[in-house]
Amino acid sequence: MKKKLTTDLFVYIATPILLCNVFDDKYLIHVAIISIIICIIYSIVSIRKIRRINVSASIIFIIYLVINLLKKNIISDYHRYIYDTGSLIVIAILIIIANYFGKNVVREVYQDALKSGGYSILCIYSVLKKNKVDTEFNKLSNLILMNMLFLSFLKIYSIGVYGEANYYNTSSLEMLVELCFLTAELYFLNLIVLKTKSDFRSYDIKKNRRRYKSVDDKKRIISLIEYKEVNK
Repeated sequence: MKKKLTTDLFVYIATPILLCNVFDDKYLIHVAIISIIICIIYSIVSIRKIRRINVSASIIFIIYLVINLLKKNIISDYHRYIYDTGSLIVIAILIIIANYFGKNVVREVYQDALKSGGYSILCIYSVLKKNKVDTEFNKLSNLILMNMLFLSFLKIYSIGVYGEANYYNTSSLEMLVELCFLTAELYFLNLIVLKTKSDFRSYDIKKNRRRYKSVDDKKRIISLIEYKEVNK
């Protein structure tokens, strides 16, 4: 599962981020095309191998590419800063709307990651329900939302008070806030993983046992057939 999840993160998230930051904006269309081709090829391989793809990672991939493609014609760093602030607010609003309709974004992402790792929907629901991790999911979702809103507030304050000349004066404070929130978010994510780890490990052990038993049964059947053929 770890290998599949790591590959998903690299293909859907790390690849577009790296490509968009390494190459100049004039090559952004080419970067987007290359990223989409890599994503499509990987998705086809995933569907053929495990008959599912990481939907949440695909959505994050699309959102990131769209945001960067719309930003490519903005030349001024100050106006890019304003655009990034607006994008942050829009994403925060989308998370609020999802929460309003009973869709915890963090839970959905976590479940998609587990599904792409080979776990069945029934297994995932059973383990999450057994370990009662909804509180941690809600806390993590609220932390991410607070992170976005707090950063948006700082950026709006910087734009309104300092203007184009000194808008970057709050950059150190923004980094400190991001670091504090990220630490808390990783803590709750780790808490969820630790709570569910043993049950998913038990599931893996049972799954491997069934697989080995199936292989052994096939070998016995083949051996029996061969024995009958020899003794005809």
